[in-house]
Amino acid sequence: MSLEIINNRSSTLNLSVPYYVEQYIEGSWYQIPFENNHDFIMTGIILEPNESYTQNISIKQFDLSSGKYRVVKPISEKLILAEEFEIE
Repeated sequence: MSLEIINNRSSTLNLSVPYYVEQYIEGSWYQIPFENNHDFIMTGIILEPNESYTQNISIKQFDLSSGKYRVVKPISEKLILAEEFEIE
């Protein structure tokens, strides 16, 4: 799975690699733990206006059954991106 982030702002966007996965259960989202201890390399990514960044997301690192999920990508305290997907 790939997550593409496009900087549509007029200013630079700073982000890093970490993400997490949540499952939708009975009207609420719950964070799913990684199967093994997982550490991210804290690499800084700088997106200039109109640039994009694609990050490969490995959902094999999670024990996922059928259901509705989302990948959550924190950018800053005020900006958190999420993309939903389903497993049948």
